[in-house]
Amino acid sequence: MPVIEEPHHLSYPFVFEAGGELYMVPEKAQTRRVDLYRCVAFPTDWERIKTLVEGMTIADATLFEHAGLWWLFGAMKGRRLHLNESLCAFYADSPLSTAWKTHPANPLVRDFSRGRPGGRIFRDGEGRLLRPAQDCVRRYGYGLSLSEITVISTKHYSERLLWRMSGEDVGGWRGMHHLDWNAGLLVMDAQRLVA
Repeated sequence: MPVIEEPHHLSYPFVFEAGGELYMVPEKAQTRRVDLYRCVAFPTDWERIKTLVEGMTIADATLFEHAGLWWLFGAMKGRRLHLNESLCAFYADSPLSTAWKTHPANPLVRDFSRGRPGGRIFRDGEGRLLRPAQDCVRRYGYGLSLSEITVISTKHYSERLLWRMSGEDVGGWRGMHHLDWNAGLLVMDAQRLVA
């Protein structure tokens, strides 16, 4: 049952909580906007409340809070940038802001094997900040990688790759697209061909 219906492609429904409210940022890159929806009645009733970023083709927007700022990571298409290889960042004081600042080091990552976001950014048991990404070397969503964000500030960014797996590596799946770790639950989507 669709919870949001619009006349264009919608995917990557990134859901997060802030200030006791539940929000969602679905991917709708073809509109050249990143729109924020608030949950009115979970899980079926959502209302669009504002546009966070406009005039840019951003896919798989992923929001998280770190060190007093809210971060919006996404794959970006533009001059010499491809959605499947770029990671760009924006930051603001609130996830409800309409004044997101562009990170001066954009694109933070330019790599078909780990640029495009692949799920929620989370902390592991050791306190490391981990970023899932899609491996799009052979094709979109072919595999997943996980990198540790080692430096993140309004001026600098660095990360180091921890692991990368393709669908073939883990049992013959055609692809793996998304990894989400939240409240002790790991969810991953994968694709396989059925004869």
